[in-house]
Amino acid sequence: MAGKPRILIVEDDPFMADIMVRKFGDGGFEVIHAPNGEEALKRAAEQMPDIISLDVMLPGIDGYEVLRRLKADNDLAKIPVIVCSNIGNDEDIQKAKELGALDYFVKISVDFTDLIATFRRACSK
Repeated sequence: MAGKPRILIVEDDPFMADIMVRKFGDGGFEVIHAPNGEEALKRAAEQMPDIISLDVMLPGIDGYEVLRRLKADNDLAKIPVIVCSNIGNDEDIQKAKELGALDYFVKISVDFTDLIATFRRACSK
């Protein structure tokens, strides 16, 4: 991949979105932000990011439906998706992985250094 990896951050909470945009930008990513599921699908198709950070609890269509639609689209299915959510129970993690998520992080306990390293590794595969 030439240049900075492009990440689509799907996050509806303005405070968390600001933190994530800043941290990933500082971490060497070109950042695209979508505040809801519909916008996420649109921006994914238009911008073809290298990786997607996806929240589960979103207004409109939730993150699981976004993930299902991404993985059902031949053009978008190859984009790795890592879920970053405040929900961290085993059922939700399992559901996300069954739908095609590469990994799952709980936002409230995340170390951004580790998170960015995980996203970098996923982009280089």
